[in-house]
Amino acid sequence: VETLGPSKITVGKEAVYQLHLMNSGEVPADGVVVHVQLPAWADLAGAESSVGTAQSDQATETIRPLAWRVGTLPAGGRERLTLRLVPRESRPFDLAVRWDYQPAAAQAQIEVQEAKLAMQMDGPREVFYGRKELFALRLMNTGTGDAENVLITLMPIGSSDNPPAVHRMGTLKAGEERTIEIELTARQTGELLIHVKTQADHGVRAELAEKVLVRRAALQVEVQGPQVQFVNAAASYRIRVANPGNAPARQVRMLVSLPAGAKYLSGIDGARLDAGDSRVVWVIEALPAGAERVFDMRCALSAQGQNRFELTAAAEDDLTAASTITTRVEAIADLRLEVKDQQGPIPVGEEAVYELKVRNRGSKTAENVEVLAFFSNGIEPVAVEGGPHRIQPGQVVFQPIPAVAPGAEVSFRVRAKAEAPGAHIFRAEVHCRQLAARLVSEETTHFYQDGPASAPMMASPARGEPAARTAEQYAPPSLAPGAPAQQPMLR
Repeated sequence: VETLGPSKITVGKEAVYQLHLMNSGEVPADGVVVHVQLPAWADLAGAESSVGTAQSDQATETIRPLAWRVGTLPAGGRERLTLRLVPRESRPFDLAVRWDYQPAAAQAQIEVQEAKLAMQMDGPREVFYGRKELFALRLMNTGTGDAENVLITLMPIGSSDNPPAVHRMGTLKAGEERTIEIELTARQTGELLIHVKTQADHGVRAELAEKVLVRRAALQVEVQGPQVQFVNAAASYRIRVANPGNAPARQVRMLVSLPAGAKYLSGIDGARLDAGDSRVVWVIEALPAGAERVFDMRCALSAQGQNRFELTAAAEDDLTAASTITTRVEAIADLRLEVKDQQGPIPVGEEAVYELKVRNRGSKTAENVEVLAFFSNGIEPVAVEGGPHRIQPGQVVFQPIPAVAPGAEVSFRVRAKAEAPGAHIFRAEVHCRQLAARLVSEETTHFYQDGPASAPMMASPARGEPAARTAEQYAPPSLAPGAPAQQPMLR
């Protein structure tokens, strides 16, 4: 502070004094107040300041204090206060000046830096089982300080017992970003969690958890068919294949292994036989998730006993399924009786030839087959060919045939002569107790009397009885008279 003004003044005459305030420092001065002590016996005619306010305080007997409140004075700043005084007494005084301000505090601004780690996973959120997929892990330092000794840990996925995968990245500077490629192959289905942890020095950490849905197809197969079947009869089997998974099954290869002696007949479009016709193979290009296909297969079984069918299905991604069914194949004898007689009417006295054929159409030998021939009244058998027999009045009883093999045929020829004209009946029967079967066939032959024309003749009665013998008369020796006879089955 510098004070300028006259050193001598006159009583009653105004004198002007100036106070110059200067800040010669390098920082602003805050709260500057300049205090001036004026004599109490001098009047303050005026106080003018370049900045702030100048006010006179309560005077005492000797001093009139004045405060010039400047406020803040910048570094190198200058301000001025002009005072006009009028002395009333002739005595000397000191224009005492002092100043106050807040001392400048010494400070240094220190920036505190902090590293912050963040991660982001880029890649598919749905994958297929067993296929490799690439994921991009982006690691970022969004803080203001460097992250040192950065360590990334990929935790085991799902229920895997594999140890965590660790990758060291060193120092990641503030604002820096790095990308790591992660190759994953899903070995579990359903929703899996990819869990990644990262850490650096001084407790800097970050975690990332991303859910990924793993899709996979699945296969289920089932085969249905008869439990019991007869030899060489066509059997039908229903094959079902389903995909209960959540992804399509592709290139589904279906295979049915046939039992020995089985023959594939028909039913499956595009099927082919391989391995010596013992396997039926076909391919389904794609089976959508939740879908199923049904196939009907017809086979002929020729081997007696338990016949086992094995059904397998295989598709991409190591998908397999299997099912089996067993059919018990039984053999059965099936006899057929066929009778042929001569065509056209035959003169009385000439022989009529009747041919009997017994054939086994089944797959099992028919045992103890009995063959009998009966004639109505007026015609008698005279000769027999084909096997041991016994001729009796009105009938021929053949010795039982021990066995008729499957596909075999036994033939007999019976010759007979009519004693009177008319329509005479020939009846053949085959009995097999093993099959509980009785086969019957009848033929009517017309005989005429060679000579003058006469009225037509009816079928001759059976020796005083109806035209055909009774069931008891027809019964072979092995069937006791009076035993219940089955109704004849004409063939």
